[in-house]
Amino acid sequence: MKPVRSFILIIPLVLVLLCSPIASWADPARPDSWAIQCVDCPKYFADMTDRSLRLDGAGYPHIAYGGGRLYYAWRDAGGWHYETADPAPMVGSYASLVLDGNGYPHISYQDSDSQDLKYAYKDAAGWHVETAESNGAVGNYTSLALDGAGYPHISHTYSWGSLYYTYKDALGWHTDNPDSGITVDDTSLALDSSGYAHIAYHDDLHQELRHAYQDASGWQVVTLRDAEYTADSISLVLDGDDDAHITYYDESDYPMGELKYYHEGAVSVVESRNGAYWEFSSLALDGNGWPHVSYYDGRPNSDLKYAYRDASGWHTTVVDDGQAAGLFTSLALDAAGYPHISYLGGGTLTYAYRDAFGWHFEVVDHRSDTSGSASLALDATGDPRIAYQDGASSYDLKYAYRDAAVWQIETVDAQDDVGWSPSLALDNSGSPHIGYADSTNDTVKYAHRVAAAKEGRWTGGWQIEVVDDSAAWTGVSLALDGSGRPHLVYQGTTTLTYAYQDASIWHTEIVTGAESCALFPKLAVDQAGQPHLVCYVTGYPDSVLNYAYRDAAGWHVEPVDTVSSIGGEPSLHLDDNRVPHVGYYDLGPYGKGLYQLRYAYRDASGWTIEVVDSAGGDTSLDLDAVGYPHLVYGDKYAYRDVAGWHIETVTGDPGVARSLVLDAAGDPHIAYGYCFGLKYAYYFEADHAIYVPIVIKGD
Repeated sequence: MKPVRSFILIIPLVLVLLCSPIASWADPARPDSWAIQCVDCPKYFADMTDRSLRLDGAGYPHIAYGGGRLYYAWRDAGGWHYETADPAPMVGSYASLVLDGNGYPHISYQDSDSQDLKYAYKDAAGWHVETAESNGAVGNYTSLALDGAGYPHISHTYSWGSLYYTYKDALGWHTDNPDSGITVDDTSLALDSSGYAHIAYHDDLHQELRHAYQDASGWQVVTLRDAEYTADSISLVLDGDDDAHITYYDESDYPMGELKYYHEGAVSVVESRNGAYWEFSSLALDGNGWPHVSYYDGRPNSDLKYAYRDASGWHTTVVDDGQAAGLFTSLALDAAGYPHISYLGGGTLTYAYRDAFGWHFEVVDHRSDTSGSASLALDATGDPRIAYQDGASSYDLKYAYRDAAVWQIETVDAQDDVGWSPSLALDNSGSPHIGYADSTNDTVKYAHRVAAAKEGRWTGGWQIEVVDDSAAWTGVSLALDGSGRPHLVYQGTTTLTYAYQDASIWHTEIVTGAESCALFPKLAVDQAGQPHLVCYVTGYPDSVLNYAYRDAAGWHVEPVDTVSSIGGEPSLHLDDNRVPHVGYYDLGPYGKGLYQLRYAYRDASGWTIEVVDSAGGDTSLDLDAVGYPHLVYGDKYAYRDVAGWHIETVTGDPGVARSLVLDAAGDPHIAYGYCFGLKYAYYFEADHAIYVPIVIKGD
């Protein structure tokens, strides 16, 4: 029986001893706790701005980017250097960078978790982070400039709402709303020679390109042109006379897509093409006042392009024609007028620059994520093994295992877009078996390997088999029988399908009576090698969670419960008496807020259903040695004992719980998959500790 646990932070206080006779006592055992390890936590970044890149006085590049964290990269003669400006999770979107007179970086960006506008800057003491505006869902499409006193000025938008301008002075942060009652997406800001702010933006409501600027009398708003669907394509620069230069996308002459350049009331077309979609423009002016622009040719070519204008007109060139090259471009010109561009392409942050010898390319950083899917198992020694997908760029199926306290990561399958819905099990020898989906080819696959007899290390390669080449790819679930043979359930082309391997031959069959029960199937196999599963039949107004099992007489199907709205994947576990135990989440009737995490089990009298919590999500269920259920969902862990249900929040920003396994002591181990990393949490009982008080006796 597991006691209710609490989480306490103990901070020791150390005093300098002047005179210190010492007494001691034995403190009770520290409370039990959670340990969280990062298994595979690669960087994630997106939503950069037209001012993500800046050049310092020596011509070296500096780049701000983020999404999972706020990152700052800069290069000098020694190569690229990397810093985390803000380590908080889910920050760094819409990063806009400025270097001050001392070369220190200043960055505006969004905290996507709290929907706040944030500002980070570095000085001799290191990085400092401030919340600039937190009233509502703000901080979208930030653009930053520093005034003569070094104070930041930021344009940004409310989520699906108005234009905002936030600035700081000696009294603190202030926010204006220069243009209200409209919907704004992209913004670009510059300060004129008097320190007044100018903002270019698109009024989505009226399909207009607008320019808001300050003067002595306050804010002025000017409509410049009709412009449709500018998306993330606006870039503003002020020249020496404080005149505005703006690039933007315009689809007013659909199907003609046009990248345009505005200056002093005149508009010229940088590039146009039927069906084209130009995005992520970044504008700079050279020493002669001529415009240069980097941008993304998003349809159909997916290329990074660069254009400049001189007396003879516009000149365009393809800089990078790689995979989705040119997302989130940012352009800067060096002292010689050569272009430097940062951009995303193929999951990498790339820096391109041109000199007298042509274009040069450097990979600055890589991004990735885990797609949120993860399946956990423990080997005989209690070490964790996790199957998951790299979901940002490679879309590979990966396998992680902990060996001597160090995580090892292997790529299992790199053929096309694979690894969806991975389901992992270990056989008696510790060899991993994974069922998963290949979404490129709509096939269900099975991978396994053999463990070496010595020290549990692996030998040989992964063996990959196609189980079904005519199946849809959602909801794959794998289990092994007592002989280590794999069994799978998955959504077939139109029906719920069950597959099992016998003498290296795969057999597939439709689950009779549950053909339409194909959403989120979960499988378990009993001691006789017979399959048991749960899955949803969707319907209106309600859906049904069904339980199906097979015996010598065939398939049997029965309803477990009716849910108003499916809240995530269910979970299934069979006890030693072949009794099914199920966890699932009902979102309740739409708009009613009647959320219920439920647990159900079946005995001779039928199904018994209990409400565990008013929050939930995807669930994973295991039973302890006494037969009590344990559930994980979101960042919560729930377990039942003789006193009832107990619920804990796993602290430490683990992510979203995906898979739960109890060890021999009944302690939980959890795999957390979320967009920006794969984490593993386990429960441990802290050792007893001796705390010694310090007694200071006065003279």
